[in-house]
Amino acid sequence: REPEPAPAPEPAAEPAAAPAEEVVEKEAPTGGHPLVTIVRAAEVDDAFKAAAQGWTVWDSTSGPDKFPFSYSEDEEVLITNGRATLTPTAGDDRTPITIGAGDRVTFHKGFKCAWVVDEPMTKFYHYPVPPPKIACDRCGVECWEESYFVEAGGLDICPKCKKTRDPTDRRAWRNAERQRHGEPWDSDAEDEKPKKRAKK
Repeated sequence: REPEPAPAPEPAAEPAAAPAEEVVEKEAPTGGHPLVTIVRAAEVDDAFKAAAQGWTVWDSTSGPDKFPFSYSEDEEVLITNGRATLTPTAGDDRTPITIGAGDRVTFHKGFKCAWVVDEPMTKFYHYPVPPPKIACDRCGVECWEESYFVEAGGLDICPKCKKTRDPTDRRAWRNAERQRHGEPWDSDAEDEKPKKRAKK
């Protein structure tokens, strides 16, 4: 009797495929406007929050709830509380932008908008590139936010000195050009004072 042939070996099992890595898409850090970049609160990292603690504080309750504003340089902010709606007033995109507590926002140079503070807001802000300095040629105080340029003599005068009662200075400065951030300020198009900056 011949021996029965040995059974053929079973093919080796193929290794299980590794599970596919889940891809999570994050919301793009933009406010939908080319001159506004927004990183929403859930995406703001702790390092940025810590750095912002040393910046200047702005409190909306010290000024009006509605005002126009033009950004003459980049400004970076961290909103600590409140909510506001910003409607662009220049360019093709006039879609309102809503920002709120926890958001990291960068307003880029050239952005113009109408602010409406929907809920009282506070925020930290700074300029990534420090603006140039303008000092009053009469008293020496810093007046980058608002100044008056006297063409005769090339003088920069702060708002306080501009209110002088000295008749000679009043005559000399009568036609001084009102400026903000070293550029002519169209006060007819905005409020009497630089409301948003002054109340920070």
